Amino acid sequence: MTITELIKIDILTLRNYFTKLFDLENRILAFNQEQRDAASNQPYYYQEHSIAQFIKPDMVCNIYSLIDFWMKELCRYQKEKSKLALGSKDIKGENDLDAYQKYLTKVAAVDLNAVKNSYESLQSLRKVRKKFIHDGGHILDNSDTTISNIKGVRLAGSLIVIDESFIWESLKHAEVYLCAIAQNMADGR
Repeated sequence: MTITELIKIDILTLRNYFTKLFDLENRILAFNQEQRDAASNQPYYYQEHSIAQFIKPDMVCNIYSLIDFWMKELCRYQKEKSKLALGSKDIKGENDLDAYQKYLTKVAAVDLNAVKNSYESLQSLRKVRKKFIHDGGHILDNSDTTISNIKGVRLAGSLIVIDESFIWESLKHAEVYLCAIAQNMADGR
């Protein structure tokens, strides 16, 4: 099996998993609405606390984990295939994704100009993931406007809210970007 085929299998697996999670989220939200409606005449208003609020942030982390895994593998493969002296860990970047990109384009001479938009979208995904991992999904500094400018992401107060479209677009960009790298490297086995 080629690297591209393996990447596509991983993407398809995530796509199927996410479809099931979105179905679960919709059922939970419908149930919560029924509970709110039933409790509306009660003295204590039903407060919604459920696992649904964790589904999309978890998807963001899953997509980024897939990217991180495959970028390490693609860089390792390129180092071995081309017998390069430097590895991806020898290259510094603004973040891990940037370091992998620099390694592939500057050290391994892989042309990634055609997937620049996908790379930029994955950088946006990385920023959102970082906010969930390190700040609990909140924008703690009011001067940080980069997150609210990402398509499919909005703020509810300080909390980051992710639209379903952001998940599907991020997964599509991950597939385009990773497959372009694998195909550019002549799809080693």
